[in-house]
Amino acid sequence: MNKYAAVATGVLLVLAEAACTEASRPTDVEARPQAMTLAGCEIHPEVCGGTSGDPSPDAPGYYLGTTVTPDACFSPSGAGIGDVDLDGMSDYCEWLLSDWFRPSLASSQYDMDTGKEPYWVAKYFPSNGVVRIAYLLSYYQDSGAPSSTWGGTTCDLAAGTGVATGVVLGVGVPAWWAYVAGALGTIGFFVASTDALCGTHRGDSEFILADLKYDDETMHWYTQRVFMSAHWKTILDQSEWYPTHQLEYPDKYGGYPRVWVSQGKHANYLSRHHCDSHGAPGDTCNGNSLSAETRLRSSDYYNLGSIQHHLLNCVNGGALVSIYPEAYSQECFWEPNTRFEGWQPYRLNTEHGTSTSYLWVLFNGFECYYWTNEMAYNGCSDWGVDRSGS
Repeated sequence: MNKYAAVATGVLLVLAEAACTEASRPTDVEARPQAMTLAGCEIHPEVCGGTSGDPSPDAPGYYLGTTVTPDACFSPSGAGIGDVDLDGMSDYCEWLLSDWFRPSLASSQYDMDTGKEPYWVAKYFPSNGVVRIAYLLSYYQDSGAPSSTWGGTTCDLAAGTGVATGVVLGVGVPAWWAYVAGALGTIGFFVASTDALCGTHRGDSEFILADLKYDDETMHWYTQRVFMSAHWKTILDQSEWYPTHQLEYPDKYGGYPRVWVSQGKHANYLSRHHCDSHGAPGDTCNGNSLSAETRLRSSDYYNLGSIQHHLLNCVNGGALVSIYPEAYSQECFWEPNTRFEGWQPYRLNTEHGTSTSYLWVLFNGFECYYWTNEMAYNGCSDWGVDRSGS
C-alpha cells in the first residue's frame, strides 16, 4: 500500500467512526422531523406512542385535540392566530373542520352528469358559538329531470313568473356591501324559466351548509344542523335546514352527514324517502346507491377565503380547460354580475339560462347567520367578527 492509499484509508475510517458516533448520539426530540402534528398525536395517540386520546369516544361528533377548540381557533382581532382571510378564525382550524365534516353524497348510479369541482369556505359566529362551513358543489352540468312530472302545469307556471330582480338592504349594512348588493340587483335572485327549471343547463350551483358546535364537556365538535339546497331561490325551492337528530351519518352520530342527491337536477335531500316523497316535482333518488357514495374532496387549496379577503376568486376549470379549451374557461365565485356556468361560458349549445350566482349564495346564505328563503334581502343580524381591521 502506497502512502496515498494509506491516507485515503485512514480518512474513510475516521468518517465511518464519526458516522457511527453521530448515529448513536442522543437526539433532541423537538429537533427531529415530526410525522404527526400535535392534533394528530392527540387524535391518534397510538401512532405517537401515547395512550391518551379521545376523552369521550362514544359522544356525538369528533375529538380534534386541544389545538382545535374555540379558545385556540378564534380571535376577533386576528391576534394570536394565523388568519390569512381576515375573518377571525384560524386557517388551520378552518381546514381541519372542513375536512372532518365534508359531506358524503349518495348520487344516482344513472346520473351521467355528476362531474364537479367543489370549493368550500368557513366562518365563525361568536355570539352563536357556531362554525359554518359552506360546501359549494359546483357541478359542470345540470342534465335535467328524468321524470315526466316536470311537464305541463309546473313548467308553465314557472315560465310565466319571469325573473325577480332588486335587492332590499336592511339597516346597518356596512358601506362595502353597496358594491355587492348593487351588482346582485342586476342579475336577479333566482332562475325561473322553463329551460332552467325543467331541462338541462350548463352549471349547477347547488350547495350545502354545515353548522358545527363545540361541546366543552366531551371536547367534541359535532354537526348541529345542515342546510341542503334543492332548487334554491326558484319557484320549486325545497331547500331546508335539518337538525342533528334528523340527519344520516355514514361514520358516527353527529359526524359528517350523508346527503341524497336527486338524479340529473342535483337537489340535496335528507334521505332517499324524503327525496322521493317530499322533493320537488320530478326529483327522484330511486336510482341512488350507497355503493356509489363519495365524500367531497378536501384540500386547503379549495378554500375561497372570505368576502373581505378572497383566497380564490376566478379559477380555471381544472383539467377540462386544457383538454377542451374551446368549451371550458374560468369561473368566478366572488365576482358580481355573473352566474355559475360550470366553467362553460363560451360553450356553444341550445341551452337557455344558467345557475344562480355563487356570490349570492355566499352573500346571503353563508355570511348571515339568520336568513330565510324569502326573495328580499333583509340584512344580517349577526356579522360575527370585527371586519374593520382595527
